[in-house]
Amino acid sequence: MRNVFLNCGANKGFIIERFIEARGNDWEIHAFECLPECVGILNNKFGSNKNVIVQDCAASTYDGTATFRLGSSTNSGSLREDKTTFMTGQNILVKTVNFSSWIKNNVSEEDNVCLSMDIEGGEYDILNKMIKDDTLSLIDTFYLEFHGERCLQGFDVNIEKNIRKILDDKFGDKIIYNNSSTWSF
Repeated sequence: MRNVFLNCGANKGFIIERFIEARGNDWEIHAFECLPECVGILNNKFGSNKNVIVQDCAASTYDGTATFRLGSSTNSGSLREDKTTFMTGQNILVKTVNFSSWIKNNVSEEDNVCLSMDIEGGEYDILNKMIKDDTLSLIDTFYLEFHGERCLQGFDVNIEKNIRKILDDKFGDKIIYNNSSTWSF
């Protein structure tokens, strides 16, 4: 059995630092980040830590590339066209990974997997795919920040309500919602 921490939207590694401080450095950590500036910071910060693997890509529903809309800070950009808060109007092309398939190919039911996801609206499509593919069954503990109503223009709140019900039924007290700055590991 391995202990695996998956950090989607790793940004500059603050969540990873807090996770290591709380849980120790014996976890295999995968930092999913697509913003080149942040990938460089992650590599500099964790390059000597053999347990931290920087995945230079955005978690998505497919393997390939996508337009990443830059935010006013490194933690506000998004793959979503309907994200309107804190956006600059500038775009870059980034690599994407089918996160559900990545999970299927890289963790097993025997592993203890903790997932944190703060990806500025991208969570809805990924979670729907994970539900469809049943890869949620490979996650043991889940930290999630939703962005729908407060960040996505014209967002249908029923989408989040339906996903939240499925997640609550699956994880019970093993899912923590809120702003990632408040997560206690």
